[in-house]
Amino acid sequence: MLRLPHRPSGLTNPPSGEAFAARPHGPLRPQAATRWARVARELHRRGHVVVYAFVAAWADQPPAAGALRVLLDDSYRRYQRSDSVEFRRRLVASRRLMKAVLAMAPGVNAPRVRPSAVRLGADRTGRPYVARGPDAEVSLSHTGDLLVVGVSRRGRIGVDVEEADRPLLATGIDRLACGDSERRWLEGLPEVDRHRALVRLWTLKEAHAKALGEGLRVDLHALPFRVEETRVVSAPPAGAGWHYATATVRRRWCVGVAAHRTAARV
Repeated sequence: MLRLPHRPSGLTNPPSGEAFAARPHGPLRPQAATRWARVARELHRRGHVVVYAFVAAWADQPPAAGALRVLLDDSYRRYQRSDSVEFRRRLVASRRLMKAVLAMAPGVNAPRVRPSAVRLGADRTGRPYVARGPDAEVSLSHTGDLLVVGVSRRGRIGVDVEEADRPLLATGIDRLACGDSERRWLEGLPEVDRHRALVRLWTLKEAHAKALGEGLRVDLHALPFRVEETRVVSAPPAGAGWHYATATVRRRWCVGVAAHRTAARV
């Protein structure tokens, strides 16, 4: 299987004079000061950031019952109903990570907030949103022990992550998600590259659907992409302001990013 390099991804039609950074920062840990400084710089310079972390780094010390309710917000009942230790650890870790990144996202005229002051909610599709805290958008994706979070002060953002070598062709997702031109393009690729290319297409489409907050109700056939390694070379005509990127994390995971960028919020 072709191994793709871990490097910054491309973008279709970036804003004039401004790059769209899509390389996820990480792995983030609660006390990794150097990495957090980079996250803060990225948020304030570009208005958005994508990060990744592992569940173990954020779930090793379960909070006390009262603190747990505050941390999980509307997800507390899901935590209580679940008997799965893995699910509970991932829920705790993901909320800690999202709130830690969001705490760094206030506008230039607003003071930084404490992670514990951030409140999260979820819409009807499960998409997280900031119920109290910085004026920012947030997106979450996970696979196994890996968490990916996108935060933007400039509009909607969606992230999606999958194992880069996941054999999606065997699942029939290409027929579910890809239009005729995309399937012809996939069929023209060497067999060893086909799975990875489909994973990139799928994560980009999922990221766009998450950014819209529509889940799989979006017509994925109407979102045609073309990628070359970690570069998006063509994207759907979704309207002004939409930008897309794809990246590889540790040569094992593929991350898709979709963002609708407007003026930075203050």
